[in-house]
Amino acid sequence: HELRSSWRTDNYLDCHCSGIECCTSYMTPVNYDKEKCVRIFMKETCVYKVVEKNDHSKECPVRERVG
Repeated sequence: HELRSSWRTDNYLDCHCSGIECCTSYMTPVNYDKEKCVRIFMKETCVYKVVEKNDHSKECPVRERVG
């Protein structure tokens, strides 16, 4: 990549060339009911949804995200 260029990788890292520096472009849910719910990465929107394991139409509350 050229110096001072920017791009997003296939793994959804936002990169900027001033040397090289990458960071995630999304927040990862970490504090939710893992017994009842599952997190699903939505590639189209570059976000995680947290939904009930038995009914993916019902979203679960998330108390903390990192990234």
